[in-house]
Amino acid sequence: MESTIRTADEDHTNQIEQETVTKTNSATWTKMDKLLLIFMVLMHLGDGIEVYLPGVIGQQVSCDIELSSFKEGFLDCIQYFTLAIATVISGMLADKVGCRVLTLLSLYMSILSTIMSAVVGTFPALLLSRSLIGFSLGLNWSVHSVLVSRLISSKEVLGEMIVISGIMDAVGGVWAGVLGYFLLDTTGWRVFIVLTSLPVFIPALIMLHCVIQEEPAECYKKLVVDRKEEEEEEEEVTNFATRTFKLSLFGTIFTFQGWGTILLVPTMIQLLKIKNIGTNTDCTLTSTQGAELLLLALVTSAAIPGRPFIHFTKKWFSFRQTQIVAALLNLVSFMVMLLQDSFTGVIVTNFTVKLLYGSSSFASSIIKYDERYFGKRRYALGCSVSRAMCHLGGAAGIAILVFTSVTVVQVVCLVLSVLQIGVVLSMVETDSCFSRKT
Repeated sequence: MESTIRTADEDHTNQIEQETVTKTNSATWTKMDKLLLIFMVLMHLGDGIEVYLPGVIGQQVSCDIELSSFKEGFLDCIQYFTLAIATVISGMLADKVGCRVLTLLSLYMSILSTIMSAVVGTFPALLLSRSLIGFSLGLNWSVHSVLVSRLISSKEVLGEMIVISGIMDAVGGVWAGVLGYFLLDTTGWRVFIVLTSLPVFIPALIMLHCVIQEEPAECYKKLVVDRKEEEEEEEEVTNFATRTFKLSLFGTIFTFQGWGTILLVPTMIQLLKIKNIGTNTDCTLTSTQGAELLLLALVTSAAIPGRPFIHFTKKWFSFRQTQIVAALLNLVSFMVMLLQDSFTGVIVTNFTVKLLYGSSSFASSIIKYDERYFGKRRYALGCSVSRAMCHLGGAAGIAILVFTSVTVVQVVCLVLSVLQIGVVLSMVETDSCFSRKT
């Protein structure tokens, strides 16, 4: 009898799975969906460019206005701290003024701050402009996605859009590096700043004014659209604080390691050049430039395949299975990074770290988009806290180079890889988010 019941349950489950696959494969995109996709692509591309820009121009800016190594590092990392701060308050602001209004405000602030960065010539003014850019990024980082999720036609379309937009974050970093190769030495860093994100953010701003209309109030509290209200679904999870802490710690570690490569790669290249040619008063000889920017773009591109890999394999592998493997590979990469002393070693090890960052980032996003993990009642709180901790981890991963050496950074990342194994093993609550039966 027990066997008969189990078989019936399995047949019912298989039927649901087949229906879900059919619906996903036949997701119908409306004209508005396609416009929203263009908007999401522009926003994520622009955010990705701004996040990776310090790694491209930082050494040139320092060389041009003669900054000390401390000031250079502080200028490079300040935008990541203001980004994290703005992310924390963005949800509250969005519920008060609306996601569309807040996204408009952030875009205007970003455009004006970028122009300010290009024209000022003193360290305090540059510091202020980069701080404002980080703050504007933090205000729209999650909010513009929430705005789109409120206007999209179906959950199936939203799922496909999340994959595409996640890839565009990494594409933005590649775009910054490739443009740096072609334009930075010719135009100088001031013109280069204007030519990177502004051509992306301005069309997005126009779309917000002309195409995307105001959304219902309290948009941040309703992140996922077209979700059926099932009575048996839990409104609140009993271990909310523990779940939030574990996901936040997981995000802090992988972002610390992944974002750390933004400055770690050009710094390691610079140190190798100094070792080869010796100390020289002309700092332009040791700055990361020319073809080396293509190497930086190559490392950044590794995050692109990591995201769809998780999307297409989550039916067969659980969160803990993929992320334990990622932590182990990170551990090996940082061990090799400590021992190697060549351009090839720098690129291969950092490429691996970035690939694993892409997979962990998307795995984390899947959990954040699933209301069951945090529970409906405190979903917005858990999502915003965990996302803010990710950004703080990224800021710390970049800032550590200001106060320590490359070797210390590598050792810290190695230790964090060991810690990550324990964190992932403890995250048993994530199994339902990656289950084929959900």
